[in-house]
This record gives sequence, C-alpha cells and structure tokens, in this order.
Amino acid sequence: MTSKPNESLDQLVLLLEERIPGTMHEANVPGLSFALIQNWETAWTQGFGVMNAESRELVNPGTVFEGCSLSKPVFAYAALKLCETGSIDLDKPLSQYLSEPYVPNEPRVQTITMRQALAHTAGFPNWRPDCWNEEGWNPEGKPLQTFFAPGERFSYSGEGYMYVQHVVEHVTGQTGESYMQSELFKPAGMKSSTYLCTADQATDLATGHDEHGRPAKKQLYRSMCSAASLHSTPSDVARILCACMRPDSGASWHINAELAKEMTTAQVPINDSASWHDNWPDVPVKDDPFVSWGLGWATQNHNGLKAIWHWGDNGPFKAFAIGYPEEGTGLVAMANGSNGYKLWSALCSMALGGEYPCIDWLNRVVYS
Repeated sequence: MTSKPNESLDQLVLLLEERIPGTMHEANVPGLSFALIQNWETAWTQGFGVMNAESRELVNPGTVFEGCSLSKPVFAYAALKLCETGSIDLDKPLSQYLSEPYVPNEPRVQTITMRQALAHTAGFPNWRPDCWNEEGWNPEGKPLQTFFAPGERFSYSGEGYMYVQHVVEHVTGQTGESYMQSELFKPAGMKSSTYLCTADQATDLATGHDEHGRPAKKQLYRSMCSAASLHSTPSDVARILCACMRPDSGASWHINAELAKEMTTAQVPINDSASWHDNWPDVPVKDDPFVSWGLGWATQNHNGLKAIWHWGDNGPFKAFAIGYPEEGTGLVAMANGSNGYKLWSALCSMALGGEYPCIDWLNRVVYS
C-alpha cells in the first residue's frame, strides 16, 4: 500500500490545504489545480493560487489548464475504442487503413502499428523540425523520418500520436476533435475538455507563466494535436485515470477490461535517451529498472507497488497524473507555471506517500 492508507480524507485535505500554497510559493508557481483519487474515484478537488499573476483571478476546480502531454493517454483511451469495435487492429500496420502513405519514401513507416505508436517505439523523434508555430502543431514542417526500426526500442514521440490521430480521422471520417467529443468527452461527462483552443475559449483558460512568474502569451490551437493540445481540468482527466485503474465499473463509455489492461501493462522498458538529447539515437541505452511504458500511460513498478502515470510540459504549463490501480489511489495536478514540475515530488509525497522513480526519471531525462 501507499503510506497513507489509514489517514482520513478530512485529515489529508487539511494537510494539503496547509502545505500546498507554501510549496507553490517556494517553486514560484502562480496557480495549481488538483484532484485527489481515493477508492477509484475523485474524492477531492481544489484550486490554489491565481489564474493570472497580473489579474489575480483565483484558480478554482473548474479552471481550464493546458493538459500538455496528458493529451496522450486521454487520446489513446479513445483511439482504443476503435480496436474494441474491430475498426483498427492494434497489431496490424496503420498504413493499411490509409489510401496514401503517411510519410512518402519512408518504408519503415509502412510497418508501424498502433501498439508501437502508442508505446513510443515507432522510431520517430519527439517532433519533426519546425513543426510548431503560433497556431499550434504544423504538419508542413520539415519532413518526418524514422531513426530506428519500429519496435526496436523506446523513444518518446509525439509524432507517433499524430500518426494514430491521422488514421483515426481517416477511419472514422471525423475530425479528431469531433471524434473525441462524440466518443469520449460527452459520454464521460468531460464538459471542460477539448483539443482545440480558440480566442473565445482562451478567456476561460488559466494563463501560463515563465520561470520568473511572468504571464506568457496564450497558445491557440486551431487544429488538434493528440499529443499535446488537450485543454481540461484535473477532475476530467481523473475520469480517464480511474477508468483505466478500474475498467469494470459498468460505465457505458469505458473501454473493455482487456484493452484497459493493455494500456496499464508495461509494453517496453524505457531509457534515458531522448530525441532532444545530443547524439540521439546513436547513444547506448540502458533500461530503467522501475519505469516502463504501456499504451498511453507509463508504468512504475517499485517496492511491490504498480502505478500508471504521465507528465506534461507545454513550457509555461505543466501537468502530472499518477494512479495505483490495486490501491485505488492517485492524483492529477495541473500548474500554470514553467516551474510546475518542481511540485510533483512534494505533491505525491504529501498526498500518497511512497517513492517515485518515475519523477526521478523525469528529472534526469527532461529537466536535467
């Protein structure tokens, strides 16, 4: 068990309300939204700090944040619904669902499966060069290419998720946003969630801040990016986390237990080599002994405890989610400051107890 199984919810809430503001101040994070999971459901939500350091409007549990890469497990959950219906086979090449190659003159792309793309073994870099502009992800950047054979090894990649999104749109005949709304967000009651952000929607969005606490310009996403453009609340994301932790609850929008197990089971060990590092992918890789990747979610196996987790980083926004399927505990946190990642270890320790090799991996690979 995590180290707080006997602490009452009321006692834990008092502890969190007392300590979180000081932890935020120390890290220079203006605002935070937090959801605590107990007994496989959201037990408590709270906002801390401000939406904008200049306007001083307070964060509340309904404040929308950029979910950053929490986009990935949420999208993966919805995409796997097409495996449940037989529209897509998890282990057949995605290319067979397209009339034209996704990446011309790249034969290895023709063999990539959904399993490989969702587990970050497709062979892609995180992003192709020059693929981001002020309107979001831009597929007209420099050509995408693979750097190793699909399935050979782990390397974190947003591009793999964009490939799956392209196939989902082709198979369903819907835009990615339309598919997410009709197949997941509306049935699951995720009323605050979208993968698009227009100027009108941005008025209800927390403002991101740089490492000095200064407000940053809001990023508008006029096209969906399944890997990064989710806008949501911790309570909405917690619905997906809980559905993966306990898939047999009977909710009609849940994927079946077999697919949920695929999401939460280690598919590939991870390493410390990332495409934003020098010499990638030619450096030798050593597998992490505690952290692996499933489909969408990453996994952590440590001291006999299994957890699923993911982090997010869109610059001035940060996010983190972790859940213990057997214990039914977890948390989702979203911050509107570049220093938000400095909160994760303290939040997990306060709310859940235990140790977090996954955060150690983040600090080595992403934030060192």
